[in-house]
Amino acid sequence: MGLFDFFKNKKDEMKEPVLPVIHDISFGRTVVIDPLAISLLGADHRMKLSTPSLTITGQGTVPFEDGVWLHRFYTDNHELLQIMGGDGKHDFGVQQISLFSVYDSIEPANEAALEAEIAKLKADTYTLDGVEYKRVWFDGDGPTEPVQFHETVYLDEGGAENYGIQQQCMLFGREVDGQEESLLVTHEKTDQGDESVTLMVGAVLSPNDISI
Repeated sequence: MGLFDFFKNKKDEMKEPVLPVIHDISFGRTVVIDPLAISLLGADHRMKLSTPSLTITGQGTVPFEDGVWLHRFYTDNHELLQIMGGDGKHDFGVQQISLFSVYDSIEPANEAALEAEIAKLKADTYTLDGVEYKRVWFDGDGPTEPVQFHETVYLDEGGAENYGIQQQCMLFGREVDGQEESLLVTHEKTDQGDESVTLMVGAVLSPNDISI
């Protein structure tokens, strides 16, 4: 069971937001992606959106040791808007905005299959359906340990309904029609012990590419 499986069959309750509001984005709000920004990625770009209007139905926060925060905003259609920066409450110092859509979710049949998937995300290249992506994070050749963090994902505006998920992930990329395509490969383990590997494809956006 992966991140997006938790968003099924939830009640749509409107409450006063208490979660962080980053670039005016928070739980329950609708984010509009500029269609021009998506069209400029080209027809061969693997990120596909169900609609330019993304309604946020889940919100995740990740504090890093250096004081930087990762904010994640999820939709019921398996899209992820990710913002790096801020202090966990405010959006000053935002470093990067990225948009991803889920390409595949893998639930390994056994421990050996899981370890094989984890080994793939440690490599310096990743081949997805015959297309090779090069590792973006970390310099050098050969296997590298992935980035690891624990994310708290909130499923209501009040923050009462939430769960934790431990992740180890690596970012890969390739060039498509002069544009960068990102591939985020993540091994996920929920606090309940469910494990899966999620493959998300995406692109970096500018603040001008999104509106509320």
